[in-house]
Amino acid sequence: MKSTALLFALCACLATEAGEAQNLPTGNGGFPNVQQTPGELLAGLIAPQQGRTAIFAYHGGVLFSIPEEPSSQPNSDFQVRTWDISNPRAPVQLSILGRTPMPINAHGYFQRGEYLVLGPNPPPGPAWTFRAHASGTLERTTFPDTPFGTANRGDTFLPWNVGPTYRLYFPSQANAEVRLNGQQLGSWDHLGLTGVIGHPFLLGNLLIYAAEESRTGVATYDLSNPAAPVLLDVLRFGGPGGYWPELWSGGGRLYVVFPYRIDGNGFRVVDVTDPTDIRFVADRPLPGATAQYAQFQDEYGFIGDHKIDMRTLESVLHLDGANVIRPSDGGRGVDTSQFALPLGNLLVTGGIGPNQGMAIWAHQAQPDLRGPSVTYHVPRSGQTGYPVGAPISLLIHETLDTLSVNAANVRVCANPCPVSGGGVAAALTVAFDDLLTLTPNAPLAVNTTYELRIDNLRDAAGNAMPAPYRFTFSTGAVVGG
Repeated sequence: MKSTALLFALCACLATEAGEAQNLPTGNGGFPNVQQTPGELLAGLIAPQQGRTAIFAYHGGVLFSIPEEPSSQPNSDFQVRTWDISNPRAPVQLSILGRTPMPINAHGYFQRGEYLVLGPNPPPGPAWTFRAHASGTLERTTFPDTPFGTANRGDTFLPWNVGPTYRLYFPSQANAEVRLNGQQLGSWDHLGLTGVIGHPFLLGNLLIYAAEESRTGVATYDLSNPAAPVLLDVLRFGGPGGYWPELWSGGGRLYVVFPYRIDGNGFRVVDVTDPTDIRFVADRPLPGATAQYAQFQDEYGFIGDHKIDMRTLESVLHLDGANVIRPSDGGRGVDTSQFALPLGNLLVTGGIGPNQGMAIWAHQAQPDLRGPSVTYHVPRSGQTGYPVGAPISLLIHETLDTLSVNAANVRVCANPCPVSGGGVAAALTVAFDDLLTLTPNAPLAVNTTYELRIDNLRDAAGNAMPAPYRFTFSTGAVVGG
């Protein structure tokens, strides 16, 4: 009882400092990128007292664990913690930051360069923004661009907001809407048109609604004119849906991936590469831990306690945490059904139920020496007639060093981009689900060819892109140059 009282006294102290910058300990920083044994449990069960561990973020060399209150075990403390994982076999707790804000439907967050945003700026309470400086310091502060929302899935495209996130166990009646910088650009009866209860994904001028456990399907829209969205297709065949849908892309394909926990465990896959012709691809069962989330690194997905090769949709590694019981963990197993964050050849997993908490595993033998790569983007290469007011969206399946996602390294320029500089002023937002949204501060010029150029992106393990990534598109009828 005494330790609990001290813990909540700390939270109250932090709350009195709302809006004030606060430096946080960072430990030794980083994590080793060395030979490992795939499937080995390096550390766990860690911090089971924090509750259902539904979110991990890595920022400024520090690991953040963010619990979700619903479905946590009795007497959980619901505290956000930071960790030094420079020795992944013995993680060191650095900070206890306060009661979880449960950002983005309790399952996500976004980053903007130096800033990690887990919740709203004050008031009320302490700021839930953390600034990582190139010097290696970490600061709790306010987000300079006041978020218009940090509650829903559609808030991860800031300064765009798309919503709502329809959930089966909440009232699903509101119109869908699109906002830019807080101003509503369009609203329509999405449920009346499609019946799809689910999550929004904004990729450029493409909007995808993907069902959750209602299994009501997938719908795609053209948002070239947000005031009058055009419905492109609706797929209900195969009952696509799952707990928390995600996007994966590779080999020129764009998939919606649906981890599911009802009617067994597994994942479903829908192909939305052609948004006018959505196709059901597969339904794959997964034995073991409940499948609720999917995170990706390169060609691999991490769902439940499995590592999936997304090219074949087959499991290539099973982390059998239920049967990994050590005396140091009090004789408890390790649940791996929640969020899983790949960091180099390591994997940080979260759990629910009696074996809630976190753990660190090895998922790959060799050190991770592969730099980030762009696997999908809207506009497409060579696309013409791109709307001047739409964002530019890219999928990069990697846990990034977001300090490298900046105006010098990610640029859109009137064709061609110079070697350095020359980009239009834009906001860059990286979501927890590998989606990077570039929003120019002003509409692009009409009848103009643009180049998108990405240089020097780094992942969390320090690997840089091997070469610049470039493509051109046009707001006019032809692509010039």
